[in-house]
This record gives sequence, C-alpha cells and structure tokens, in this order.
Amino acid sequence: MKRKVLSIILAAALTGTMLAGCGSSAKQETPAVASATGAPVSEQPAESSATQTGTSGKQTDGKNVPELTSEPLTITLWDISTEDPGKTTMEEAVQRFMADYPNITINQVHQQNDNYKQQLVVAMSSKQAPDMYIHWGGG
Repeated sequence: MKRKVLSIILAAALTGTMLAGCGSSAKQETPAVASATGAPVSEQPAESSATQTGTSGKQTDGKNVPELTSEPLTITLWDISTEDPGKTTMEEAVQRFMADYPNITINQVHQQNDNYKQQLVVAMSSKQAPDMYIHWGGG
C-alpha cells in the first residue's frame, strides 16, 4: 500500500516538473555562447531589444545576426557526417555560419559513426574534447 501511494506521489511530481519544463515563457533565452564569451546578455525579448536599442546585432542578408564575440575564435566541431547528403549539408551550414561570423573559425572534423561514441569518451576523459559535437537526437 505504501509503495502504491509513493508511486502516485512520484508520478505526480514527475508530471508537474515535466509540464513546468516544457512550458513557454514570454522571455526569449539568450544563447549560452554570449555569456561564455563575455558578450552583453539581454533578458528582454528579441523584438523589443532590437527596436529599443537598435544594436541587437548586425543585419546580414535580411537576417538579424546577434553579435557573439568580436574576438577571433576557433571552434572544433565533431560530427558523424562522412557521406552525402549529410556531409555536404553540414559543411554548407558551417560555411554559412562562418560567412555570418567572419571572426569565428569552425574546425570541422568528420568521424565514422562506429567509433564516434568511444572517441568522445576518450577525448572527454583526457580533457581534449571538441568544443561542439553532434549527438543523436532520438529514435
């Protein structure tokens, strides 16, 4: 009987936290990159910040591109795209990003999927992990 009551309480708590975590917010989250690089972080929604200050980022081909950093930066990216069309798609995305941010260089490393998980574990445990890596999104 105690187990059943405890199970119901835990299920209700889990459901409540899941709904709270999935709820929407009026504020737009700022990227973690901005706070990690020391760029100013605004807690205002993107629309009001752009209209009030006019300095929310640079305009590139009609896109509002936030300024991440003005310092030169190199990011190492590991992915599992070794064959087309995935490889070409990833490379084009990286090229578009570097065109928008000329001071940021992406060092893209394509890895074979078979050894990828093991290579990530070894790299992370030896403190030589990539700055970014592609992870499997689910089934």
